Amino acid sequence: MIMLYVDTNAWLAKSNQDDNLFNHFQPAWEQVVQKNIRLITTNEVIAETLNRLAQRESPIRAAEFGRLLINYSRLTIEQVTREDQLASFKLLDKFTDQDIGYTDCTSFAVMQRLGLQRVFTHDHHFSVAGFELWPGPVRKRRKRR
Repeated sequence: MIMLYVDTNAWLAKSNQDDNLFNHFQPAWEQVVQKNIRLITTNEVIAETLNRLAQRESPIRAAEFGRLLINYSRLTIEQVTREDQLASFKLLDKFTDQDIGYTDCTSFAVMQRLGLQRVFTHDHHFSVAGFELWPGPVRKRRKRR
């Protein structure tokens, strides 16, 4: 079975058609369904996603999307352990020059613990940490002359 870690920006794009990544990620979401891909995320990523939805849209929208996530049969929400947190602190120390946040570092630690390499995101911090971005980096359109 194919397993794929999902970061905050993929969830935000999934939740809102007006999100700037919606069009980039929509074909990938369709592949998730077609290929029966198992999704993994953490309670920290869910919290970050729902906080942003509550702030950008509304608390009601955040609650609705939260209910969808926790009931999604293809999703495992991995709890960040004490060991993951300790590993995250080391990763924060390691990446001081990268402006990487705590939630990303907990994701790195959980992905390492679970042996996951591929992450559904456009966040370049994951590639800095040695993970593969899926469906790939966002390509900027070239301006026509």
